[in-house]
Amino acid sequence: MQPSACRLYALNYYPKMCLNNYESEIFMIVYLIPAYKPDDSMLPFIKELMQHTADIVVVNDGSGPAFDHIFASLENDGVKVVSYPENHGKGYALRTGFKYIFDSYTDVSGIVTADCDGQHTVKDIMRISAALEEHPDRLIVGGRALKENVPLRSRIGNSAMRNIYRLATGYKLRDTQTGLRGIPSRLFDKLLSLKGDRYEYEMNMLLFLRKWQTPPLEIRIETIYINNNEGSHFNPLKDSWRIMKHIFGFLFRQAASFFKFIASSLISYLFEYGLVQLLMLFIPSFTLPFAASLDMGIVLSNSVGRIGSSVLNYILNRKLVFRNKGRHSVIKYYGLVAAVMVLSSLIISGISGLISSGGAISSKDASRFVKPVVDAIFFVINYFVQKKFVFNEPKKEE
Repeated sequence: MQPSACRLYALNYYPKMCLNNYESEIFMIVYLIPAYKPDDSMLPFIKELMQHTADIVVVNDGSGPAFDHIFASLENDGVKVVSYPENHGKGYALRTGFKYIFDSYTDVSGIVTADCDGQHTVKDIMRISAALEEHPDRLIVGGRALKENVPLRSRIGNSAMRNIYRLATGYKLRDTQTGLRGIPSRLFDKLLSLKGDRYEYEMNMLLFLRKWQTPPLEIRIETIYINNNEGSHFNPLKDSWRIMKHIFGFLFRQAASFFKFIASSLISYLFEYGLVQLLMLFIPSFTLPFAASLDMGIVLSNSVGRIGSSVLNYILNRKLVFRNKGRHSVIKYYGLVAAVMVLSSLIISGISGLISSGGAISSKDASRFVKPVVDAIFFVINYFVQKKFVFNEPKKEE
């Protein structure tokens, strides 16, 4: 069995990637190039890429009759060209290419997308291929340095998008606008339903990576801007607005999810607080020999109240907030509940005991003021643990 094209390339240029057990399986990668009104420089670029792979798909995004000779030349060289008469945008072209690949190829392990305007070298494209083969569970992003010899509008735009993207997802990427990406097979179905027909499609792809449980991996590539990027079809006003609109929509959905978490926690807390106050009316204060400073009536009341509210909170968070159907979430959730229940009850009782030691107020009365403060601290801790650990399981796309 022969190693794949990216493995052969890695042997010469990228020796630390794609060298482990290369004879164990075939890792098939298809290369997708969306094109709108390309110039003649696209032809030598594709021919150089064909020296490494024959699996190339070019999408003609309604370039018009004046460019038919370029695409005809590619077809004569054996490149698969998908065309349609009207221009719809880069996102539409990528989605069209994805569908063509899904329908025409079998056992595709990944897709590498690249631009046709000379910004991506074949060497970097093959490095992305090698990285994708080495990390088939990650989205590989070819990140440019974006410092020297970069047009001012590109430098400002990328800097703003980079910071906004990190705020929205928590992922740190140097270059969020790059079209050079290695896409694993686990994302294929999701990409067909992803919204956006123009440049916002690529940003949406990055925004949904956390939901898709597919963290990005950025590989440094060469920074190339030809003629001050004059050949780019990116409209600074219209396309930037489209991208920002989708980012703010994403942030709004994230905020809505957080507020739903607050609402479910508030409902559960009010239920627990009322139950605890009711129980303390019927459970007398008592101590144990090995814990004379602790009012076990408070400990017992808080423990029962926490158990009751945890059942309600788990149902609300699982069904409404995180919409998680993982089988292991209940085990992790109640492990968290047990830890919080013990720690919060002991802390509330201990602090209340210290306050009441002066005799001015009883421990039960003190606990009514201590409990909200302690629970507020545990609320913040609880949110992050639930988000990152308890309900952080792969979810099916709706």
